[in-house]
Order: sequence, then structure tokens, then C-alpha cells
Amino acid sequence: MTRSRLLPWLVGLAGALLLAGGAVFVPFEVRNSAVAGYTQTLDPERGIAVRGGRVPITYPDLRRIDLDLRAYTRTPRFDITVHVRPAVPGATDVRVIPVSVEGEAVWHDKGAFADPFTRVEFAPIAGSAGQRYDIRIETGPRNRDDILTLWSIKTYSRTTGREVLAAFVARAPGTAAPDIHRAVLVGLLIALVGAFGWLLGGVTWLVLAGFASGEDPSVSSVRGRWYTLARFERWRWPVRPPPPGARHPPR
Repeated sequence: MTRSRLLPWLVGLAGALLLAGGAVFVPFEVRNSAVAGYTQTLDPERGIAVRGGRVPITYPDLRRIDLDLRAYTRTPRFDITVHVRPAVPGATDVRVIPVSVEGEAVWHDKGAFADPFTRVEFAPIAGSAGQRYDIRIETGPRNRDDILTLWSIKTYSRTTGREVLAAFVARAPGTAAPDIHRAVLVGLLIALVGAFGWLLGGVTWLVLAGFASGEDPSVSSVRGRWYTLARFERWRWPVRPPPPGARHPPR
């Protein structure tokens, strides 16, 4: 195999390995699973809103929660304390986070495209995977008489793709033949990585072919001649000849 044919294979293989390695070993922030992506604490049918909720955590290192706070009294600023504790009898707070937010930012009447969530970060909770936690907010002394409620909660962990893939495969959709569903999911993920490598190798081959033909590979190549500007210029006008006496449109 010549060097010009070997290089696209090497580039495609290296790209696929980098994609798989980065997705599996590079840590990133991921949202913990919940219905609709968040845990709702509001009961709109009965008009009940509370100041806390219980959230399931899928991944380790819980480190961030987003709170949909809604205020019903006008005040310049809300001082609140966020309490995080395991949802087991007799548990104590594992994180206590003071937060100060502007009253206008948590006013209950939100715009159609407004982001209603207030971001709260704290030191990671290492053993959070598979646990449930109670999230509760408490207003400060100057806001004791103000009405502030919590509509919903989103939680985030910082983990690697290996943890995400393991949780994704473990909760394969469907109740019938779960092993088959897991095998299909893994096969699709492997096919996605392989397709990325094949595409990268193909692009490399086209660039090399363009250089070998003495043409600018950014404009045309052996397989890309059909997309040059010259052919596009000829395709702009109908192939059917114009009727007698008609004038051609200016080019």
C-alpha cells in the first residue's frame, strides 16, 4: 500500500480513536436524569408551590443545581440558603449554600424565552450516584414575610463519558429483551465512531487527490469537480431554450 493510500486510513483511525477516547475519558458536566430533564415541585392543578423537592441523582460528583425560583412579592433582593441532604431518615445537610438574587430575576411572571433558573454551585458530592437528595430553600431575615417558591429543580454532575455510557446502557429502553436493546445501543455507538473515522479518512483522501492532480483542493478535487463555481454558473439558468424574441436575463 502506497503512502498516499495509507495516510487516509491512518487519519481516519486516529480521528476515531481520539473521538472515542475523548468521549470516554474527558470529564464534562452532564445533567442528571429526571422526567422532562428536571424535577417539578409545583402542582399547577391545585395551585400549590413549595420550597423544596426530592431529586434522583444518576452520576457521581453532584456539584450544581439550578433552581426555578418564583417570587410573588416585590423586593429588591432575596437572601436565601440552599440546603442539600440525603433523602434518608435522620440525615443532616451535606451542603449549605448561601445565595443572593435580585428580586426582578425571580419574579414569577417570566417572559416566553426567559431562563427561569438560578444557578447554584458547590463542592462535589462524591457518592451521589444512585442516591436521592432533598433540596430545600430558606429565606433570610429580611425576606421572612416575602413569598418565594420553588417550581422545579435541575441537577448536574461532572463526570466522564464512561459513567454516562454505563448508565445509558444499564437503563436500556423497553422491558422485553433488555440485553438485545443494550447490544443494539452499543453497536450504534460503535458505528457512529466508525462513521466519523471513515468520513475523516475520506476527506483526507479527497485533499490528497486534489494535490496529486495539480488543482487547488479547496475548489475542486477528483470527486468534487461537480461542485465547482463554473458548473454552478451553468446550472443557474434553465436548460430549455427561451422562446423566440425573448431576451436572456443579464448575467
